[in-house]
Amino acid sequence: PGYAVLEDLFKIGVFYVLVMSSVRDESKLQFLVGAFLVCTALYMGHSLREYQNGRHFYKMGTARMIGVDSTFNDPNTFAASCLYALPLVVPFWRTTRRRSVKVAIIGYGALTATCILLTGSRTALLGLIVMTSIALACSKRRLQAALIVAVLAPLAWSMLPSDRQLRYLTLIDPSYGPKSAQGSAESRHDLFLIACDLFAERPLMGFGPGAFLPAGRTGMAAHTLYGQVCSELGALGIAAFLCVLYCIWKNARDVARLNAHLNRRMRAFEYWLSVAVVVTAVLLLVLGLGGDNLYRYTWVWYGALQALALRFARERAADEVWQESAALIPHEFTNAGQAMRVGLHGNGIA
Repeated sequence: PGYAVLEDLFKIGVFYVLVMSSVRDESKLQFLVGAFLVCTALYMGHSLREYQNGRHFYKMGTARMIGVDSTFNDPNTFAASCLYALPLVVPFWRTTRRRSVKVAIIGYGALTATCILLTGSRTALLGLIVMTSIALACSKRRLQAALIVAVLAPLAWSMLPSDRQLRYLTLIDPSYGPKSAQGSAESRHDLFLIACDLFAERPLMGFGPGAFLPAGRTGMAAHTLYGQVCSELGALGIAAFLCVLYCIWKNARDVARLNAHLNRRMRAFEYWLSVAVVVTAVLLLVLGLGGDNLYRYTWVWYGALQALALRFARERAADEVWQESAALIPHEFTNAGQAMRVGLHGNGIA
């Protein structure tokens, strides 16, 4: 199984290189993120339509919505895909004043929440609650937003099928669901202990990508991000994973510093995109408690988006410094300096 995992990772790496080399300015970055959201909306809408026509996955006493694809179509993975895409609406919400765009964003959020709730994924529901909590905490109108959530949450709950309601209630009391649902939750703890044993057996490099299934001898995947990292990649993999998290934090810090002199309303698209990537990373870590999402494309794709956000934030800061300097220089020197600056850009020096 390791060869298939590595092949997929190399394909994702090719996408990273293509994005970093082809997106040249902020407008193209906005187009790329917007196109991704449109594709995700079509994906969710098609999946919802198929669910209404009777296409679902029946397990643990409930009919769970699935995706229309074949790679990430199981209920938990499909719900995670919907959730990870949701933070990308933040840059558009914060930077647009067009009412039609904001209405579309609200509709996108409603579609995402509907799909997640119909999948019966308890981990994705917790992730949705975490994201909503982050949004409320960061909002200046948090009281009004909290009141809206307080009204909409019971309404959404009342519209859920009863089998989905009982499944989510197992988060509070396992007796609401079948024994298989409780066993599924408890198995994650047991699988993590098995992952720790595998790590103790091969602490340096682990058993290799995708090797938990045969090495654990349980017939199951790790079902936790943290068990997956330690058992399959060992100490070196743990160090690499921590480096990825550090890079996400450092890039976000650098983008924030470059925008620190601006108030929230004046901050550009790349700032809010970096914030969205950080929120997604938090969701990946939270959902990693109940899912093995280490090799997900999201880590690489969103890393590329944040790297581009940092590049454009630096270019914007450099332009602001140039404009401020030009205002202090006599007009004839400004024209000469501007010509020199254009020449340097044309030669690839600046």
